[in-house]
Amino acid sequence: MSGLAIVLLVLLAQVVLGVIAAVVGARWFAARQARRDHPGGGLRRENPPLPPYPSDDRADRELYAIDR
Repeated sequence: MSGLAIVLLVLLAQVVLGVIAAVVGARWFAARQARRDHPGGGLRRENPPLPPYPSDDRADRELYAIDR
């Protein structure tokens, strides 16, 4: 195989891999935008409210005993 054929084969492989990467990236970006635009979606999730400190539960009082 001549040097020119090897160079052309490598360039063709790079083009094919570049097209595959562009398609995968475009699909990922579109899915990310769709999740972000959805009312319940997106990457930002609200944390559930924390229980009162210390709570009225006996186990919590013992766990979070405060030295006075």
